[in-house]
Amino acid sequence: MYNTALSILREINDTGYIAYIVGGYVRDFILSIKSNDIDITTSATPDIIKSMYEVVEDNSCFGSLKIKKEGYTFEITTFRRELKYNNRFPQIEFTDSLIEDLKRRDFTINAICMCDDESIIDLIGGIEDIENKTIRSIGDATTKIKEDPLRILRAIRFMGYLDFTLDKYLKESIEKNKELVKTLSNKRVHNELSKMNKKSIDEIKKLGIDKYIKEEL
Repeated sequence: MYNTALSILREINDTGYIAYIVGGYVRDFILSIKSNDIDITTSATPDIIKSMYEVVEDNSCFGSLKIKKEGYTFEITTFRRELKYNNRFPQIEFTDSLIEDLKRRDFTINAICMCDDESIIDLIGGIEDIENKTIRSIGDATTKIKEDPLRILRAIRFMGYLDFTLDKYLKESIEKNKELVKTLSNKRVHNELSKMNKKSIDEIKKLGIDKYIKEEL
């Protein structure tokens, strides 16, 4: 799967656009954790990607497609800015800027990129946070949580999965805004909880979040 992903980067780069592996796979690669969840970010628009690959899921209104190659499925997302949120759904515009795309993401450790030659690009400070075993928000933590309260549960899931700690400001923001998890659908909450280990569940109880998601727990 990994070699197939690199071949996709090269194919997109050969068209004059640029593409990177981004997110959890790169984080886990740095930590020597095996992963098969590979996401790709690119300056190519969805129409360009549609002309190159078999599309199995089309969310191009949000700049995202799932494509299939050699039996593997990859999510490819065009560089974008998120202008404002309507509930959890952002209004977007495409951009040629990688850094603008990375700024919209949740945590620094999930915003590291890999090139087609396997070199690493870290524009947000994710590697330093990996070295310090810290989950840190990109930008203002409260703003990020209010944009999508699922980030409360995602932060705690990554904390447990990686055996990291929450950044001071992120933890304070979670404590102040924990009631927002009540606005999440049962499905989204259950999906996060199903991926958590005991450390994460214990943290949810310690922070008092459990009383807002009793049914899902």
